[in-house]
Amino acid sequence: MILGLNGRWQLNSADNKFSCSANVPTSDFCALVENGLIADPLFSGVEQEAIETAKNDFVFSRNFVVDAQMLQHKYAYLECDKLDTLCTCYINGTKAFESKNSYVNI
Repeated sequence: MILGLNGRWQLNSADNKFSCSANVPTSDFCALVENGLIADPLFSGVEQEAIETAKNDFVFSRNFVVDAQMLQHKYAYLECDKLDTLCTCYINGTKAFESKNSYVNI
């Protein structure tokens, strides 16, 4: 049984300067550009804004429900592909894992 978590997430910067919805899979910069919060950093003339934005930590969050049938299983596996290079994953406020390499599947 698989519970897919792609789709609508909330993206917030740690300093609360940025807040928007994000359609995962995506990146923090893509979500910020799509929501009109920053200019596209690939265009000339906005490099400084991109540098300042990159100094922020960003949090992706989402609520989801695990149904009774899924809870009957002895184990649950969380598979995360293509997370940011440095990330920490929390489930219900408890740290599930951290990663320091975006090229390693977790």
